Amino acid sequence: MKRLAGLMILACGCVAAGPANQPASVPATEPTAASAPSTATAPAVDAAARKLLDQLEQAGKDHPRIQADVEYEVLMRKVGDRETRWGQVKFQRAEGDEPARFHIAFDVLRQGDGPKIADKVEYAFDGQWLTELKHRIRQQTLYQVAAEGEKIDAFRIGRGPFPMPFGQKADDMLACFEPSTRPPADGDPKDTDYLRLVTRPEHAKDIQFTDVEMWIDRATHLPVRLVSRDRKKDRTTVVFSNLKTDVEFDKSVFRPGRKLGWEYHVKRLGE
Repeated sequence: MKRLAGLMILACGCVAAGPANQPASVPATEPTAASAPSTATAPAVDAAARKLLDQLEQAGKDHPRIQADVEYEVLMRKVGDRETRWGQVKFQRAEGDEPARFHIAFDVLRQGDGPKIADKVEYAFDGQWLTELKHRIRQQTLYQVAAEGEKIDAFRIGRGPFPMPFGQKADDMLACFEPSTRPPADGDPKDTDYLRLVTRPEHAKDIQFTDVEMWIDRATHLPVRLVSRDRKKDRTTVVFSNLKTDVEFDKSVFRPGRKLGWEYHVKRLGE
């Protein structure tokens, strides 16, 4: 399956694309084939860019649960099409025996410059299963990501199918990307620092994105805007607002129950 493009770049795009016949916005259900980056031989880097990577790593420790409104836009340059969705994201990192989890709910869609329409789509991950809910067509699909009882590092860059942009080890990021920064510029979100990550040539086959730009809030050290480009020249922009870091989640949101009367599919590992 293809990646959940913008939202799971959240982690800078170290996600492998899957079979082309799968739904366009569903992430891969198996860990990436690339081996995890070595932290022992991280390349030298500009001190200012390294500081931002260290802050992103620490943000993952400081903010185990995050909720935000999200605007997600994909510009498909080759066909001149654009899709924009609005919704909300919830993320909970792994703690103790509890796996990392997320829930993303889009409620509004706009195709190109057309009108906004109601089109609810949800993605929920409970540590083992990814659930996709398409409300308009009443379709629910479960994708198995891990075997029963298996513990996976689902959000670790280079190891898991859903890497996140914070909480990653800075040395892992340096192994995959060439980072750089610059002074604030017109058009930057207020009170943010800029970080650009360019995929290293040796990882070009393993990483879906050629580069990712991140604007990082100076108070929380969390990304508030991301712009990524892939090898097809498509551009994905993700903007977060109303970010909350002191929230508690009902665990049931990460594994929605079966919807009665809906078309229902289960895709297990290896199928």
